Amino acid sequence: MIFGDLVNKFCQAAHKLMVAVSEDVLEVYSDWQRWLFGELPMAYIARVFDVFLVEGYKVLYRVALAILKFFHKVRAGQPMESDSIQQDIRAFVRDIAKSVSPERLLEKAFAIRLFSRKEIQLLQMANENALQQKGITVKQKSCSTRASPGHGRIAPSSTFLPVKVKLCGTGNKLTSLPAPA
Repeated sequence: MIFGDLVNKFCQAAHKLMVAVSEDVLEVYSDWQRWLFGELPMAYIARVFDVFLVEGYKVLYRVALAILKFFHKVRAGQPMESDSIQQDIRAFVRDIAKSVSPERLLEKAFAIRLFSRKEIQLLQMANENALQQKGITVKQKSCSTRASPGHGRIAPSSTFLPVKVKLCGTGNKLTSLPAPA
């Protein structure tokens, strides 16, 4: 899992906490999108989305890592408030305004050094290869995801975007996508 690998590399103290208190660390880490889009207060979401539109998908990983760093800093040494670390993280994110401003969250996110799109792509390929070796494959249609001209920083997959604009065929001709069943 890409986010889990990033946490292990860039947030080692928080990763150690997760390993110590969670039965399934991957389950905790798979919740990172919910932290951003389901639990984060609207003022924070607006700031994060604003930066996302300029910087691209990498900022989503950065902010999720920063949330985990602040969670560890605020909650280190304190007993868990619920039976689940996932619930504790969600509660922390919902109430993040009590301890961290949107500006400070973004400062922490961008303070993470040596974090590149290339690294995310390499982790994604490594995870895909690991799944393929286990016999798990995902087939995708031969359509491409495209951004508006001049904005080439769109996510390489839809793992954290609920909607993708698909351009199929040749040229810039849009095709209609089937309605969800």
